Amino acid sequence: MESAPGEGLEDAFDAVLAAHVDKLRDRVRQTRCFTVFLSSPFGGMELERADLVQRHLPSLKALAEARGVQLAVVDLRWGITAEQANASLVIPLCLKEIDRSDVFVGFLGARYGTSGIENEFIQKSIDKALPQWPWLAQMRDRSITELEFRQGSLNQPSVRPSIFFLRDPVHDAREAAAAPDTAHKYQIESETAAGLKAELLAELGELSAEGKVGLVQGYQDPAAGASLIAERLSRLLDQILPQAAPDLSTMEDTQHYNFSVSRVGTIFSGREEELEALLAYTTTSTVSYTHLTLPTKRIV
Repeated sequence: MESAPGEGLEDAFDAVLAAHVDKLRDRVRQTRCFTVFLSSPFGGMELERADLVQRHLPSLKALAEARGVQLAVVDLRWGITAEQANASLVIPLCLKEIDRSDVFVGFLGARYGTSGIENEFIQKSIDKALPQWPWLAQMRDRSITELEFRQGSLNQPSVRPSIFFLRDPVHDAREAAAAPDTAHKYQIESETAAGLKAELLAELGELSAEGKVGLVQGYQDPAAGASLIAERLSRLLDQILPQAAPDLSTMEDTQHYNFSVSRVGTIFSGREEELEALLAYTTTSTVSYTHLTLPTKRIV
C-alpha cells in the first residue's frame, strides 16, 4: 500500500505484512536467521546504504539477537567479487540471494540503473541466468535493479513481504545542480531508461493499491530514507517475533552461533559449490547461517 513518508506508513505496511506473517514467523524460527535483501541502483544511492549499515544496523542486530535470531542484510552492490563479475555471474548470484531472503527492500532515486540490449555485461549475465530464471528472456532491456525488483517481489508478490522507497526528486535535482561532476548519479540515464522506469513505477503503484507491496514515496534525503527502512525492519521484527525472551536452548544455540560469526567474520569470496554445500548442510542441522560477502566490487 502507498503512503507518503510518515503518513499512514505503519497501517499500510502492516496490511501488506498480514499476508506473510505466519509463514515468515515459522521460517525465521526454524532457521534462526532473518535475511533482508537490499536493492537499488548503486550510483546515487550509496549514502542510504552507508547510513543504514553504520547508523541503524547495530541496533537492528541487537533487536534480532534479543529474539534469538541473527540478522543478515544482503547488499550485493558491495559483495560481488571481480572474478564473479568477469564470469558473468552477477545476475545469477543476485537472484539466488533474493530467493534465500525473507524480506525484500527496494529503493530508487532519479536513476533507473544500468541497462540496455547493447550492454554486453548484462547480456552475458542474463545468458548465465536463463536456465534457472527463463522469464529473463523477455527482460533483456531492463536494468539489473528492475530484474532484482521482479525476482524479489513483482513477479510473485505473495512469496515474501516487500517494501519500496522512492526518494524525493527535489533532492536529486538539487544534488545534480550542486556538483556537476557527479550529476550523472542524480539524473535519469536516457529517454529509454526514463520510459522503462515510468513503467516500473506504474506497476509498483498498482501493486501498492492492491495491498500487495508497501510503497513509500518522497522521502527527503538519504538519512531519512535509511531511517524509514530501519523503522520498517524493526516493526517487522516486532510483528513476526513479538516475544523478546527465547527459550534457553534457543538462546544457547544463538549465542554459540553469534560467537562463531564474530570469530570467523562475515567474509566469503566466490566458491559457490562450497557455499552451496555449506547451505545444504545447515538446512538439515540445528545450526543456522548468515549471508557472507566480500566487499570488493561495485556493480552499477
